[in-house]
Amino acid sequence: MQFKDDWPGLFIRGDQAEQLSYAIQQLSERLADHPDPIVASVLSNLSQWVEIVNRDVIVRGQQQ
Repeated sequence: MQFKDDWPGLFIRGDQAEQLSYAIQQLSERLADHPDPIVASVLSNLSQWVEIVNRDVIVRGQQQ
């Protein structure tokens, strides 16, 4: 999606955002002890998306 002259953005449906969050969490658990510092950096960046999904995405029928 793009609004006027702003950068294009990405829209992810709530249910798909939940699935993506879960996948990132699983990947983070499996690679937690990886020796490459780049892997740690990438996982840290991805964990920010998990926080956003957990904080801001509400899927219909989901208990708060």
